[in-house]
Amino acid sequence: MVDRILKIKEPVLFTLAIINNDLNTITFDEWNVLKVLCQLLKIFYDVTNEISSENYVSISKVTIFSRAIVNYVSGYTNNRTMPTEICSVAKILSEKLHSRFDQLETYEVVMQSILLDPRFKKQGFPNNDKYQSAYQSLSRKVQNLPIGQDAQEPGTTVGIGPLSGPETIWKDFDTRVTAVSGGSNVTVAGIRGVPRIFLLGGGSKIFILSVL
Repeated sequence: MVDRILKIKEPVLFTLAIINNDLNTITFDEWNVLKVLCQLLKIFYDVTNEISSENYVSISKVTIFSRAIVNYVSGYTNNRTMPTEICSVAKILSEKLHSRFDQLETYEVVMQSILLDPRFKKQGFPNNDKYQSAYQSLSRKVQNLPIGQDAQEPGTTVGIGPLSGPETIWKDFDTRVTAVSGGSNVTVAGIRGVPRIFLLGGGSKIFILSVL
């Protein structure tokens, strides 16, 4: 709504001047606050579009998005070039985001979903400690599987789409992948992996785990 008002700013001012000039009291600074507010909130719009464009959204992708939002909003909290109103809004958003998402990657199922997602794997973790914790936990689960146990076949196949989206969403992830792989194509570099093969049931079942 704010973005729409900014786009029709001139007609709004003209209409107010004709109908009731007393209502035409929005200052230049206030218009500027609205403009910066739209920039601050755009990350939420981008993430919403990214999630809405997929048929299936995995929990591993949610962690990437939540981290991108937190980092983006944090850039507004102590920025002296921003209006004080924007800093206040950013601070409140940052606090709420931290309270909501800070503990997300401590859940075992979330960490393992990042590890097993071929789009992210090791590069999906914010640091090596969390990666090692998830890797060791998943390794123990694989080793403790009963020998000869048949794996359940999924009823449907969930497709994994290519990485796509606004630069603000993938900036942190792409930077981390580039640092690790040294490649120029961050999308390709991010999905490279070395398969680890676990042989179960005397060779009857093979479980392939690609996590590096």
